[in-house]
Amino acid sequence: MDRSPRAFALSLSVGRATIGCMDKVRQLRRAKDAMDRDWADPGLDLDAVAAHAGYSRYHFVRAFKAVYGETPGQYLTHRRIERAELQDILLGEFVSRRVAAKDPAIEVRVVHESELTTDPRRLERVLFNLLANAARHGRPPIQVTVEGRVIRVRDHGPTIAAGQARVIGARLTFRNIRPAGAPEHVPAEGAVAVLWLPEHAPTNTGSYPMLP
Repeated sequence: MDRSPRAFALSLSVGRATIGCMDKVRQLRRAKDAMDRDWADPGLDLDAVAAHAGYSRYHFVRAFKAVYGETPGQYLTHRRIERAELQDILLGEFVSRRVAAKDPAIEVRVVHESELTTDPRRLERVLFNLLANAARHGRPPIQVTVEGRVIRVRDHGPTIAAGQARVIGARLTFRNIRPAGAPEHVPAEGAVAVLWLPEHAPTNTGSYPMLP
């Protein structure tokens, strides 16, 4: 290892630059957190946000865009649009109403109710897609169960490919249903799609929910 004064000075310079970069990110994160928290405050303008980071207005705009890829004004506008799309809903009531409007023949059972924050239009599209897949690839009866923040859509059709995906910040899994203890060669008695919803489902992230 080179222990010359020049090498030591270089390593010290790199260390200071790294610390400076980390401090800069922390300062910008404070400003970003303020926009996430106070997005609805009409008094939250560029000067107020820059003050959270300890920057001048001019330097704040440049530094924020360099780190986050958009200006503070663009970020705040997108955040306000996203939050305007979110609503607090009772999941069991929401699912019951939407399914009854779509197909009154489908049975909906609410085991226990849960309140969550989500974009109801996107949740409705996901729910209707699950119902359409169950009707297309399975056989009736189709049954929907809501238990807390978990929605299950079951059909009584043939085997499907098991798997999982993420939608609206939630986890979606698919699996086949067989009699308890039955081996793999025994035909499935249907398939179930399980949607695990987080308590809060922002429209701009793929946040992973904690499983009930």
